[in-house]
Amino acid sequence: MRFSIIVPVYNVEKYIDKCMYSLMHQTFDDYEVIVVNDETPDNSMRIVEKYAQMFPGKIRIFHQKNTRQGGARNNGVTKARGEYILFVDSDDYVALNMLETVDIRLKTTPSDILVFQYVPVSEQGERLSEVRHNAIEPGIYHPEQDRTMILLPTGPVNKAFRREFYVNTGVQFPEKLLYEDGVTRVFYAMAQTIEVCDDVLYYYVQSESSSMRREISGKMLDILPVTDIALQEFHKLGLYEAFREPLDCALIYGILNILDYINDMQPDHPIQKPMAAYISDRFPDYRNNPYISETLSKGLDYLVAYDFRKYHYRIRMVSKIKEQILRIPIAAKLNKLRRNS
Repeated sequence: MRFSIIVPVYNVEKYIDKCMYSLMHQTFDDYEVIVVNDETPDNSMRIVEKYAQMFPGKIRIFHQKNTRQGGARNNGVTKARGEYILFVDSDDYVALNMLETVDIRLKTTPSDILVFQYVPVSEQGERLSEVRHNAIEPGIYHPEQDRTMILLPTGPVNKAFRREFYVNTGVQFPEKLLYEDGVTRVFYAMAQTIEVCDDVLYYYVQSESSSMRREISGKMLDILPVTDIALQEFHKLGLYEAFREPLDCALIYGILNILDYINDMQPDHPIQKPMAAYISDRFPDYRNNPYISETLSKGLDYLVAYDFRKYHYRIRMVSKIKEQILRIPIAAKLNKLRRNS
């Protein structure tokens, strides 16, 4: 079997029909869909079972006690029979030619990891922005020579992993924690070959219940133990020193993505303090990291001094103004010309 697609299911009855439709109507036939019921309390599984009846032998269903998305993905990997593994979140959907396109790419370059593009869309399917490009230009990379691969976004849903490689790493997603995707960077570091392509094959639905739209809560601190787990894996595998500078930068950005969201909503919120303290403790030499810009370094100085108001007005507000300016067509064109030059 060529592909195994792993779909964790929890409280997604509003979205899962579109997800399953996109998976069951692929233009490629040699695949299985592994649905892991993470003890969902709603009617999601009834919809899945409807598709299982319509497409006998194509969908395999497994049930487990709730361990959140990380645990469901881990469980699904143990059941997978395909040569390659893909992950799809059950509130998203994929292009109908996803597997056909991935298969062609992998036949040309049989990489350990293939990375494709995704776009954020509304619940109605409207694109919310231009293509969400990866941090790395399209091409074929060998992480042992090119350490910048560690800067790729960590979400596993726009990637195909060679199953033998994936299993042999011994890496698993953290269970019962948010932001479990952070460990994906270990896969990047251990891969022999990674291909990044321009094909848009995944549609990331931005719903009102999205984790990035939540009220501030203590669960946001899950990013800290997840970051610890990633660091521990790199140390355990003897890879930390080889990837230290780009890895530290990537991990700091992972924390900042959440801290910035909090700071934008409530500049004085106390939950920022343990995040800032963690950055100061784990990455004390950030000022000397060549992957960290002067502006970001100055922002980190404010954070580790717990001056969250200054960070808000001197870093976040300036960043938002620049972002708004660059949405003006002429400004965007000028900025592109500047980057190219």
